[in-house]
Amino acid sequence: MGSVHSIVFQFDGPISSVGSVTSKDATGLFDVGSATFTIPAIPRNEVVVTLTGVPDNRRAKITLSNINVSGSDVAASMGFLVGDVNGSHAVTAGDISGVKARSGQTLGSTNFMLDLDASGAIDAADLSMVKARSGTALAP
Repeated sequence: MGSVHSIVFQFDGPISSVGSVTSKDATGLFDVGSATFTIPAIPRNEVVVTLTGVPDNRRAKITLSNINVSGSDVAASMGFLVGDVNGSHAVTAGDISGVKARSGQTLGSTNFMLDLDASGAIDAADLSMVKARSGTALAP
């Protein structure tokens, strides 16, 4: 599916530089999609990582290296599974029920993850997508 994802790393103090960002599989050997980063002017304590081309049903470890030229690294691991709207690591009847119950709703901060096709609406297409993925579990 390879969509675009943004991950925000937030720190206690200001960030002046990051040496690099990587997105690797669990072994740390293979790239999972491609990662870039920006340090917003405001607030200076965040780094926004943009992931592109991440395949569905994959886990990735995103690592920021050499933060503030100090040699410090920070990492976060996450999984990507289309249709898992409740975060159970599998597409289940609960996901189907969740999308169905909110079909026709206006998108907001609490239901945006139910818009699986990113059309701007929770609709029959989203329900069809989650039903088609039923039984799929996030790969280890």
